[in-house]
Amino acid sequence: MNAELQSGIGLERSLGTSLRKLLDNVGWLHDWQMAGPNGARAARCDLLVVLPLPTGGNALLCVELKNDLRPSMFRQIVDRPFAPPAHAKAVVRVLGLPSVSPRIAELCTEHGWGWFDLAGNCRLDVPGLLHVQHT
Repeated sequence: MNAELQSGIGLERSLGTSLRKLLDNVGWLHDWQMAGPNGARAARCDLLVVLPLPTGGNALLCVELKNDLRPSMFRQIVDRPFAPPAHAKAVVRVLGLPSVSPRIAELCTEHGWGWFDLAGNCRLDVPGLLHVQHT
């Protein structure tokens, strides 16, 4: 792993690019946006993705980015204060890591979180809109 990837900005850039690729590969999903830092900070997450719903309104992916995460530390992320925008019709918390272990993937699923990594592995589930899973 290179030094740039280990830095906060490099990690955010790399994981943001990986998430963009995953969402761009959903051919029918149009007009989604990755909100700027202010929107993400307001929701208390690292990245905020706005997905338009076919019935109107938006779903949000509130993404937490980590360089490394042990299963024993997952609970601290789940319990962290979270303030999604009130206008969203659906909010899904998502974990982005350089590599997601099977146990972390299992914990995310158990707690209703999505996840993705730099290799393109993912489980993103927005009820009524999309389900993408690659391993």
